Amino acid sequence: MASQLGYSLEVVAGLENTTSTQLGILAFVVAIYSLSAFTGMDKGLQWLSRFNIIGAFALLMVLLIFGPTAFIFEHFGLAFGAYLQHLPEMSVNTDAPAWNQWWTWFFWGWFIGFAPMMAIFIARISEGRSIRELVITVAIAAPIVTNFWFTVLGGTGIFFELQTAGAISGPLSESGLPAVLLASLAQLPFKEVLIPAFLVLTTTFVVTTGDSMAYSIAMVVSGDNQPTKSQRLFWAVAMGVIAAVLLVAGDGGLNALQSFIVITAVPVSLLIAATLVTGPLAVLRMQSKTSQSTSSAQAWSAKEALNSSLY
Repeated sequence: MASQLGYSLEVVAGLENTTSTQLGILAFVVAIYSLSAFTGMDKGLQWLSRFNIIGAFALLMVLLIFGPTAFIFEHFGLAFGAYLQHLPEMSVNTDAPAWNQWWTWFFWGWFIGFAPMMAIFIARISEGRSIRELVITVAIAAPIVTNFWFTVLGGTGIFFELQTAGAISGPLSESGLPAVLLASLAQLPFKEVLIPAFLVLTTTFVVTTGDSMAYSIAMVVSGDNQPTKSQRLFWAVAMGVIAAVLLVAGDGGLNALQSFIVITAVPVSLLIAATLVTGPLAVLRMQSKTSQSTSSAQAWSAKEALNSSLY
C-alpha cells in the first residue's frame, strides 16, 4: 500500500517515490489507524467507515455519470451472469496452471488466511443482528456490491483501452498495477479532483482495515470482546512496525510474508470447512434453547394468571 501511494504521489505531486517517502506514508497511516483503534469502535472506526461508504458512493456516481455508463451496466450484467453460470466449473478448472497459481490460488489462499480475523470482527460489530440479516448483508449484498464496484473501475479502464489502444496498457507495462487506476481516472473530466479523492479514499480504506485488524487481534489475545485501549494501541503499532520492517527488507520480505499467509490457508480452510457443519448445529441449539425459554415463560405467565384469578 505504501509503495502504491508513493507512486501515486510521485505522479500527482512530483514527490520522489523512495523508501523514505514510503516509510513516511506508512507512519502517517499507522498513526491514523492507531488513533482510531484507541478511540474505540463507536468513535474512530465508525466515523471512518461512514466516510468510506459516503466517499465510495459519491465517486461511484461520478464514474457512472462521466464514464462509459451504458458500457458498464451492459458488461456488469453479462459478466455477473457468466460468473454465476460458470462458477462451479471455473472453481475446479486447472487448464491454465500459470494463471491459477498467480491469481486464483494465491488470492483464495490470501482471503482464507485472513478469514478468521475478519470473521471475529464481523461477529463483533454484528451484535444485536439476526443470523438472517448477517447472511443477507455479508454473503449476498456485499459480493454483489463488490462485483459492481470492480466492474465500474475495471470496466472504465477496459472501455478507454478499447477506444484508444495503449491508454491503459501502456502505463501498466511501464509502471505496473499502481499506474492503472491513475491512467483510467486521467481519461475522465475533473481528473485534478478525482485522482486526489481516490487517493484519500484508498488511504481511509486501508486505515479502517488496519484498526479492525488491531481490534480483532486484541480480542483474540485478551479473550475479551472489549479489549482495553492499551491492548488495541499496542497491536496497531506492532502491525505498523512489522510493515516497516518488510518495507525496508524489500520485495523479498514482503513476498515471504505473502507466501506464509497463503500457506496458513491450508489448515485454516479445514477449520472453515468444519464450521459449515458446526455453525448450523449451533444455530439449531440456540433456536431450541430459545423455544424452551419461551415455552417456560408462557407456562409461568399462565400459572401466575391462574393464581391471580383464584385469589
